[in-house]
Amino acid sequence: MSLTLGPHGGARRRKGGRVPGRVAGVWHSLFTAHPARTVVSAFALVIAVGTVLLMLPFSSQDGSTTDVLTALFTSTSAVCVTGLVVVDTATHWSGFGEGVILALIQVGGFGIMAMASLLALLVSGKLRLRMQLTAAAETKSLGIGDIRRVLLGVAGCTLIVELAVGAFLALRLRFGYDRSFGEAAYSGFFHAVSAFNNAGFGLHGDSLTPYRACGTVRGGRESDTRPSSPARTGRPTSNGCSRAAGTTSVTFSR
Repeated sequence: MSLTLGPHGGARRRKGGRVPGRVAGVWHSLFTAHPARTVVSAFALVIAVGTVLLMLPFSSQDGSTTDVLTALFTSTSAVCVTGLVVVDTATHWSGFGEGVILALIQVGGFGIMAMASLLALLVSGKLRLRMQLTAAAETKSLGIGDIRRVLLGVAGCTLIVELAVGAFLALRLRFGYDRSFGEAAYSGFFHAVSAFNNAGFGLHGDSLTPYRACGTVRGGRESDTRPSSPARTGRPTSNGCSRAAGTTSVTFSR
């Protein structure tokens, strides 16, 4: 409460005057007073937003609402780039749901890489954080140039690698596996983001198993490895890759 002057000069109380200040103080002490709390709070906030988005009816292919536990597990797995799933990504989630998962992977992977880069520079003594904070306090400036440069560098490297790998995979899927340009581009860039951030999410129920004989997709030399079952669909391409190696067909949710 706060005191204000009444019409006759008397003091009267005004209710709720300090409530916003108290809320701000609680918010600061719980979430922003310490860097570790800020990091955990940021991850928790992203996970919560992802959970709500994945629970929406148009996030699933059949238009039903995903239960909160499944959505929370998937969101947490994507942000923390663990790659664990309780439902098949290709068959359960719609294009919107897969886009949400892709965004969560990107945000979580960037956060982990940024923290690792800052910690490495801080330990090596190249960040000069104490000097930057001292200068910022004296000049009342909040900008820290070294941290900004590190974050921009991490973001730039991430985009360059993901775009390059995504374009390569898209071209390989288009001309090596006769996928449409839309399917090839979507699959290529999705798996490029998932692989670069070590997330482990894939658009096929059997992950990249259908491409295990294709070195240009999985990396390394071309392999003549074939499944033990004699039934094999597709015909080999000129470089030894199979258009549909294995007994499981390659399916897209598009």
